[in-house]
Amino acid sequence: MNITLIGMAGAGKSHIGRRLAERLGLTVLDVDRDLWEGQLASYGQTR
Repeated sequence: MNITLIGMAGAGKSHIGRRLAERLGLTVLDVDRDLWEGQLASYGQTR
């Protein structure tokens, strides 16, 4: 199962995503966090 949360910056997507994943037993992929931590090489490679 995949669930995608979209919305404005600061709306709480990451927070809700973590809580929802915990409740449903899913893994969270936080693309914003991964970009900031350098997990994705560059913006051009994420397209």
